[in-house]
Amino acid sequence: MNPTPYRHAADRIVSRIAVPVLREPVFYCFMLLTFVWPQLTSDLFRIEATHWEILGLYIAYAYAATLPLGILGGKARRWYKAAAYTLAYAVSMAECFLLVFFRTFITPSLMSIATDTDPAESAEFIGCYLFTGRFALFLAAWSLVAGINLLLEKVSQARRTAPMPHAGLRTCLLTTVLAGGGIFGLTSNASAFESAWRLSRIHDRHELHELLREEPELCLERRSAPERLFFSLRMQAFDRNAIGSLHEAMESIAIDSCTFRSPEIVLILGESYNKHHAALYGYPLPTTPRLSQEEAAGRLYPFTDVVSPANFTVKAMHLLFSFASQDRQTAWCDTPLFPALFRRAGYDTLMFDNQTTFTLENDDVWDQEIRHFLYHPRLSPQLFTHCNADKYPFDEGLLADFDRQDLRFRNPHRLTIFHLMGQHVAYRNRFPAEAGYFTADSIPEYSTSGLRRSRDERRIVADYDNAVRYNDRVVGEIRDRCRTRDAVVVYLSDHGEEVFDYAHRNGRIHDATLSPDCCRHQYEIPFMIWMSDRYRAARPELAAAIARAVDRPYMTDDLPHLLLDLAGLSCRWFDPTRSVINDRFDASRPRLLRDDKVDYDLIMRQAKGNAETNKGA
Repeated sequence: MNPTPYRHAADRIVSRIAVPVLREPVFYCFMLLTFVWPQLTSDLFRIEATHWEILGLYIAYAYAATLPLGILGGKARRWYKAAAYTLAYAVSMAECFLLVFFRTFITPSLMSIATDTDPAESAEFIGCYLFTGRFALFLAAWSLVAGINLLLEKVSQARRTAPMPHAGLRTCLLTTVLAGGGIFGLTSNASAFESAWRLSRIHDRHELHELLREEPELCLERRSAPERLFFSLRMQAFDRNAIGSLHEAMESIAIDSCTFRSPEIVLILGESYNKHHAALYGYPLPTTPRLSQEEAAGRLYPFTDVVSPANFTVKAMHLLFSFASQDRQTAWCDTPLFPALFRRAGYDTLMFDNQTTFTLENDDVWDQEIRHFLYHPRLSPQLFTHCNADKYPFDEGLLADFDRQDLRFRNPHRLTIFHLMGQHVAYRNRFPAEAGYFTADSIPEYSTSGLRRSRDERRIVADYDNAVRYNDRVVGEIRDRCRTRDAVVVYLSDHGEEVFDYAHRNGRIHDATLSPDCCRHQYEIPFMIWMSDRYRAARPELAAAIARAVDRPYMTDDLPHLLLDLAGLSCRWFDPTRSVINDRFDASRPRLLRDDKVDYDLIMRQAKGNAETNKGA
């Protein structure tokens, strides 16, 4: 058998793969450089966001950018190269500038700031960096790169008319690098392309959040600068409509009256708190010593039947802060956010957030989702009198900031909100080493659901329980600061958490079908109201109303109505039938979970009925 025809065919295939790069080596190399340079810059500044294994993908991208030059000629070729160079250099330089000066990649939050800031302010802000030695070095480096690029382009012009090379050693090696690196990059990042395709096809924020739950690293990790730009612009397109609606809703706020019947209201938002790991709710380990003590003293009222509408933070926060409810058709962004009503009524509204990163470094997609609607430049002044500027390793760090602001603000009417990191994974990072109380040996081998847990699983449960106990300490410190005040404190978690209670998993589980166990551990949450002795003595009727409400079925998408009721604030958004402490409260409303509106009470009734049937049998 004569192998010559096959060899010639292989030569032609290899040559055709390599020829675009062999004829345009300068273009290919500098296009590859524009993809790689932000990675090198991030490594220089020790910003952990992208990874070297993405290099294969960059090889494929640069090759794809070079491929049209094997077809185009004349003016079309020149115009294509000019456009490709301009776009690649602009995006790469912009991201390198952000990395050098702000230690951040291109993110949706940056796009939001850029589009919502006045052009004069933006120019003034950028001007602060244009006339510095660091910027001069940055510009000189890029000018040198561009100069070398232009020089090499001129030198290589003569080679572009050379005949197609044969499959020599150089061609074979180049083809191997291109094909091997490109194929590795494309296959190892196949999910990235699928996600990008889905991102380009979505039409609303519901689809966006579904995609983000499945691909939490959608834009900020394992991507190139152009992809991060595309994602940020796409996010901005969705955010623009939501923020516009929110702005209109808050501009139209009108307060009918406010009695200030609760001069000081403190709202504490916990994170990932499974109520079945709280001793206050019957957990066998002492995870809530301070809360249990306050309940015994008659100052704390734990509510027994409260659920969250969602088991992820963004959705829960949208519903916690707005007047949208799961059983209504109103979108969360078409209602005002409750702090704006308090601010308009005359309360100081102070926000202490340890979950949202206020700097631009290491911007996380969920982080920016919350930041974008609570701390948006157009909205934040309408919502908060003060927001903390720093994030702390542990939640107790917020207390020092609170103490400083406590001396500064003298308004007797105050709404203070704490947004804690709580029990967010990884649990061992949620409490200082000295707060470690439980070990793997402290945790029973079998969970209350009968799940047999390995030692490694029990170690994780111990970390979680330590985080619960530390959370008890933090909440106790906040409460102690209110002990001599005329204050009421409301505590709840955004959602629950599975911690090897009914499955060999921890975190949030987004199964298509909600099981009773999933509802119990991921949607049932701790909810409690604490009153100072001074507050209770001055308002015995309100204290009695709170005591009567502890067993009512409640869902936290109606939280704003409770807070307005505590304040005695009347406006068109307030509905007394949705305030759990109000005598007109409607306990029959359906409690619908998730975006697919699954009836929590129906699931639990069916589970109870099945259990009784099995017991009887």
